[in-house]
Amino acid sequence: MTRIRLDFKQHNGIHLGYLKCFQSIKNDLYRYIDEAINDFESIQIVGYGFAGAIAQITSLGIYKNFLIPSAVTTYDSPTPFSLIKREEFDISTVKQEHFVFGYDINFKFYTKLFGYAFPSNIQEYKII
Repeated sequence: MTRIRLDFKQHNGIHLGYLKCFQSIKNDLYRYIDEAINDFESIQIVGYGFAGAIAQITSLGIYKNFLIPSAVTTYDSPTPFSLIKREEFDISTVKQEHFVFGYDINFKFYTKLFGYAFPSNIQEYKII
């Protein structure tokens, strides 16, 4: 059996694997937001692990489609964006909090989690 990995392929600056996960829920989510558009000033999105990466894509998508900013909180989540797309994400959020629980046995911080690099602006991450 041939395995095809989507891990490091990118689509317009967004990790393709995470993008496909987001696209699987996008239509239902956008329909819900569209029906209740007047109820939202901003949206709080929380994600843990890989869901945190998908939460970041969701935040950017909501901003681009509805101009609703998001507050994003992630826990042990890699970034799904290229540097350019990361700048777009930073503009689309009103608040970001990124928490990392990742020290190894020698008390050194992991700069990669399951092979996915954290962004270069690691100082934004709160190490717990």
